[in-house]
Amino acid sequence: MGDRDRYGMDDVNIPQKTIKKEMLELKTVKKGLIFILLFILLLLGACKGSKRQEGAEWLREPDIEDIQNVQYTDIPPTDIYEVTASKVNIAFSALQETTISKLEPESAIWYTGHYYTRPPGKQAYLVRAVYGHAGTGAFSLKRLDDDLLILHESLGHSTIYQKTALVVNLDYEPDQIFIRVGIDE
Repeated sequence: MGDRDRYGMDDVNIPQKTIKKEMLELKTVKKGLIFILLFILLLLGACKGSKRQEGAEWLREPDIEDIQNVQYTDIPPTDIYEVTASKVNIAFSALQETTISKLEPESAIWYTGHYYTRPPGKQAYLVRAVYGHAGTGAFSLKRLDDDLLILHESLGHSTIYQKTALVVNLDYEPDQIFIRVGIDE
């Protein structure tokens, strides 16, 4: 059975040069599509990676020479409250231009939940914070003279920085806020 009978064509007379040219064009298109697909996959991977690093822009390490001889005081864990997941994006909006914001007691309760309490003589503040591996770590806050260090230490196999916000009761108004993440394997 000839080509003519198989395809229902009377006279098939395509030059070999045209066939080779079209095959080459198909290979070029195929390579282009593969390149585009790989580019999209790399872009998606980069977006996923940037999500894991979104908090890096909020990090602010203290200068070791400046704090080397400074006495620090631990902020009691009973004065540290994490903003609830349902309100964290609103807290991010409030902290977009600043690292710290004074809160009224009603606002502190709204951000953290009904369990929030503020001891007499202390002011509630909404502050930026960054954490590493949430399930294996904890926040600790330290007063460095008139500055505040917000530290999250955790265990993990990779460096990750994710934004969050805290409500903190303080008996002073910090001059500077330092934010640090420590990850141990």
